[in-house]
Amino acid sequence: MRGRAPGGLSLLEMMLVVTLILIVASIATPIYRTVMVRAREAVLRDHLYPSTDGRARPSLSPSRKRGSTHTWIPASAGMTDH
Repeated sequence: MRGRAPGGLSLLEMMLVVTLILIVASIATPIYRTVMVRAREAVLRDHLYPSTDGRARPSLSPSRKRGSTHTWIPASAGMTDH
């Protein structure tokens, strides 16, 4: 009588493992994307309004502070009619 070879996985077992991994990944990917979008929106919302208590908010990038020369300047600023 021949027994099963020790160790290793059968093709069916391997297919089940891969299927389970794909199911978990297909559930986790949209959730991860949603969390990342909400995190970005929270940071943007936080930087939208100035602090009301007079304290400066910590910045993610120490080289770019509010009011620096790197802030957005409208295209119409400084233009004169000729």
